[in-house]
Amino acid sequence: MTSWPDFTAVLEEKLNLLPEPVEISSIKQFEDTLEALNLAVELTINKHVPETRQSPFTKRWWTKDLSSLRKTAVTLARTVNRHKSNMDHPSHKSYRLARNAYSKKI
Repeated sequence: MTSWPDFTAVLEEKLNLLPEPVEISSIKQFEDTLEALNLAVELTINKHVPETRQSPFTKRWWTKDLSSLRKTAVTLARTVNRHKSNMDHPSHKSYRLARNAYSKKI
């Protein structure tokens, strides 16, 4: 939703207002330069990047780790299904462990 041409134009204007670049020779000079640069970027973002609200339907507790665990459990479930007649197949134990790890994280 951001108009990038407008964003870059305003950012360019704000950066042109900053003093010409010079070799930084002290920590104070570095911090002042960094603060001025951050302020220019922050003001541009506040002006041109619209704020979004999180959907009420999102699962805020869901993580990438849970996605990975679920994918592993589902893949192993398919393997177990292929070997359902052989209960001694190692995939059954792997699936139980993966399913338990996923269940504990939820």
